Amino acid sequence: MKVSQSLLLVLIFLLFGLSFPDIAFADAEESNQSIDYGHVIEISNNAGQIILRESKLTNPREVRTDNDPELNVTVQTLPNNLIRLSWNQITGASSYLIYEAIAPYPFLSQGWQLMAETTALYYDILPISTRKFYYVTYNTSIPIPENFMWVERGTFNNGTSTMTVSGFYMDKYEITQQEYQSIMGSNPSSFTTGYNGPVNNVSWFNAIEYCNRRSINEGLTPCYSYSTDGTNPNAWPAGWNSSNGNHTLIACDWQADGYRLPTEMEWQFAARGGNLTHNYTYSGSSSIGSVAWYSNNSSGAAHNIGTLNPNELFTYDQSGNVSEWVWDIFDSYPTGSQTNPTGPTTGTNRIKRGGAYNAASTVCTVSNRVSVLPTSSDASTGLRLVRDRH
Repeated sequence: MKVSQSLLLVLIFLLFGLSFPDIAFADAEESNQSIDYGHVIEISNNAGQIILRESKLTNPREVRTDNDPELNVTVQTLPNNLIRLSWNQITGASSYLIYEAIAPYPFLSQGWQLMAETTALYYDILPISTRKFYYVTYNTSIPIPENFMWVERGTFNNGTSTMTVSGFYMDKYEITQQEYQSIMGSNPSSFTTGYNGPVNNVSWFNAIEYCNRRSINEGLTPCYSYSTDGTNPNAWPAGWNSSNGNHTLIACDWQADGYRLPTEMEWQFAARGGNLTHNYTYSGSSSIGSVAWYSNNSSGAAHNIGTLNPNELFTYDQSGNVSEWVWDIFDSYPTGSQTNPTGPTTGTNRIKRGGAYNAASTVCTVSNRVSVLPTSSDASTGLRLVRDRH
């Protein structure tokens, strides 16, 4: 992976609910270092006025070449109190990365955490109550799909014990009928609400196959293998997906860069809003009608993806619309803290999360679990994908 060394460091010192009445710019002294790496921008509140200070950013630990394309990043305050970082397009860049730290650590230091990776030319940051530093760069590795967003590593309580999950990419949306048909060659959906409707009537086995076929189609390493028959579903024996007992013959390579189903704890962490959570009952709100198609507002059918409000991470429909398969085998939650749990290794059922258009509100909470046979499929069941960053 080639990572650009044209960097912008942004210091944001904000309070929740801060308004942006005026913006003024003030010059700051240039650093006495000789290597120029971009600009520092400090945003702070001075008696109701927002002051932005710019200065040269230097770091002798980095080596910059004259051939590096220049990444120019600008900061904009939006009416809803978000801070928008935007930048120019870099030829050959596959994605843009936004890093975050609590102090201006040297670049390459472990103090910098990847906050997001995007193919867009901007990223919005929620106002924060503590000082934060940011920088933006780019890479030329295999790009992430446009609708995938970064879920930063975090810790939460699942109602029984403390769970920690590493960072991962998650699709903002449920897999659509168009996406599914383009890979699998057919659309199994009972409700064909249009190509932007969520695919439905898929079993857990169907979801596994879709992940691998899409990975192969995009030149990625598939995550799933069946018994000793490898990762290509074309080589899997007839009937592999028709017997419930076969589900334990599916293994996951957690180091592969292909598509996979989220683990149950990854799904719940993202549905809660990740590290930005407000501890809502549903994904994005404690008022279900603003974020979920469920039995009281759906008119008895699934709806096009992303038509209601997102959650704190800007994922849509994690409550309601169609329920979503996760990787894990169903069992009671284990006690004790865990990091990156992947569920039991034995059992008869897999798990669906999120509720659906035909479900009561109690089924659509971020904590509700449903135990289902892996061959089961119906009009209220779909999927959402994740990927790891390697």
